[in-house]
Parts: sequence; structure tokens; C-alpha cells
Amino acid sequence: MHSRMIALSVEAITTPVSSNETCSGIRCAATWELGQLSGQAWYSRISSGVFASRMSRLDVQHLVGYLASVTQEGATLVTFGGSHRGLRLLGVVGQRKRICRRLALAHIDIVIDNICRIGY
Repeated sequence: MHSRMIALSVEAITTPVSSNETCSGIRCAATWELGQLSGQAWYSRISSGVFASRMSRLDVQHLVGYLASVTQEGATLVTFGGSHRGLRLLGVVGQRKRICRRLALAHIDIVIDNICRIGY
């Protein structure tokens, strides 16, 4: 039997600044639990019900709360490059830096894992 694993993807809103990119928010996010048929989309809506161009602080806090809850229940969080941007951005936008630091330290980043296995 495998352990419970939750995949996370965060879509950052980026703004080009000279040769670098700057993150100015989160457009949306998605989670998917290993073994489930479908995932969960995380996004905000404006008052008319239309999708918002960025997630609200409250909606980001709900996502961070969900991630904290499932990891406390023993699930492992998995990202593809989430150490670099996704979890950090969730912490800043949602004003939940401490929680997101704990999530980052305990999660598996597939990119970093593969780099370590290759031997860089």
C-alpha cells in the first residue's frame, strides 16, 4: 500500500522586469491526490461569478489550510519545482509564511529530487 500523496501546482502571475521575472500574484492552483480520478482547482471569482484574474488572499489561505491539514494527517505533498516559487508565493500572498515554510521543508520537489539522483 502506498502512502497518501498530494500533488500541487501553482500558476504564478509573472511580470518581466529587465532580464528577470517578478511574481505579482497567483492566478490559480491545482491539487490532485494519488489514486483519485480528478483533482481540485483553486481559484477566485469576482462578484459577478466570473473567474478573477488572481486568487484572493482568503482563497489562498483556504488552499494553504487544506495543504496543512492533509499533511498533518500524514499525506506527502509533491511539487514540480514548488520549492523555488509555488510554496514561497503561497506564503507571501496568503500571509502564511510560517506554514508554507513547514510545507516546503516536508514536501518532495520532483525537480530537486531528480537533480540529486543525477548527481549535480
